[in-house]
Amino acid sequence: MKIMSGMMKLAAISALFAAVMASHSVAQDEVLDTNYAPELNIYKGEAADACDPALLQIRTEVHNVEAGGVLVVELYSDDADNFLSKEARLRRIRVPATDGPMAICITLETVGTYALASYHDRDADRKLDRKWNMLPKEPFALSLNRRLKLRKPRLEEASFEVGEDGIDLELNLRTGRG
Repeated sequence: MKIMSGMMKLAAISALFAAVMASHSVAQDEVLDTNYAPELNIYKGEAADACDPALLQIRTEVHNVEAGGVLVVELYSDDADNFLSKEARLRRIRVPATDGPMAICITLETVGTYALASYHDRDADRKLDRKWNMLPKEPFALSLNRRLKLRKPRLEEASFEVGEDGIDLELNLRTGRG
């Protein structure tokens, strides 16, 4: 009887595991945005907003982009202690990279102080590749296009004010300290 009881428990656990795995794969399929190639790992909610000068938006033109991989633009709050960390990140935009300048718009809920960071994720691995000295290996830019120093960038070096009309910015991707 104990053997049969153990086999029934094992069967129940196996069935539960199969159900969880099936629901996970369905959820993963739902997360992938069908507008983009699945190999780029772009998820729903990561697409840029449609540019509209009538809306409160950050309208960004990103320069020095080459085709292949993913262009990433991240919006940060004015939290200086957590700049460039998940805690201060308000939004991440990921779009397939194409040659030439790319227009990326982010609709905002309120005016205020913000900062942008952008990079060309050439290998689409969802992370910024770095050199031995921790500087970006992939093309990178911060709002205001300041050159990187041999330290973590500070919020005040990249922050800007967004008024009621929104703002138009240009980001120039560079490699290294550029």
